[in-house]
Amino acid sequence: MVLLKKARPDEQDPTYHQERSQGTRNSSKQDLAVNYLKEGEIVILKDDPEAKDWYCAEVRAVLPDRIEVNYYTTQTPPLQNYTTASKKDKMARISSATFLRTWCLRGDPTTEPPKSARARDKQLWWGRIPLEDIDKYILIRDVGLEASGKLDKITINLTVNLEIPHHQGAGGEDDFADKETFQKQLKKKRKEEHKKRIKETKRQMNTRDK
Repeated sequence: MVLLKKARPDEQDPTYHQERSQGTRNSSKQDLAVNYLKEGEIVILKDDPEAKDWYCAEVRAVLPDRIEVNYYTTQTPPLQNYTTASKKDKMARISSATFLRTWCLRGDPTTEPPKSARARDKQLWWGRIPLEDIDKYILIRDVGLEASGKLDKITINLTVNLEIPHHQGAGGEDDFADKETFQKQLKKKRKEEHKKRIKETKRQMNTRDK
C-alpha cells in the first residue's frame, strides 16, 4: 500500500460537488431497483463483494453494464481491533478521518489537486463497478460528505454499524477497482523513472568530460 501525500489541514476540495436526493441510508437491493444510482451521488462501497474494507466514492457515470466511480481516500488508519472495538471507538476513529478526492500523478497517488483543469479531470483515481449484483458492492447511499472531506453525523452513525472498516491509502494493485488502471499508472511511473535515469547518466557523463 502506498500512502498519499498529505493535504493541508485547512484544504478543501475545489472540485467538490455532491448530488443528494433520498437522504443518507443503508443500501439494499430493493432501494437500488427503485432509486437508481445517479451521477454525483456519494456512496460507501466495496470494490469487490469479498472485500475486507470499504471506500468512499462519487458516482461519475452510470452506464448500461456498470458504474464508474471516483475514489476518495484517507490517511487515517482503521482500528486494528475493528470487529471487537466499541461503537464509541469506531465513531471516534471515523469522525477523525478526512476523505479526499485523489489523483494519480506520474504513477503516484495524491490528494493535492493538479494545477491544470485537464489533469484534474483526466488523472482522477477511479474504477469500475459492475451493475450485475450491484447490491453486493454498495453499502450506504447518499452519503453526507462535507467539502472538507468529513463525513456527516448521519453517515458516521451508519458506518459504525458496518461489519468491515474503511480502507486507508491507495496505490497498490489491490487498491484499484480494475487492473487496467493500475497497469497504466505503473507504466507511466516506469517511464518517468527511466527518463530520470537517462538524464542522470548524461549529467554524470558531462561532469566527467569537463
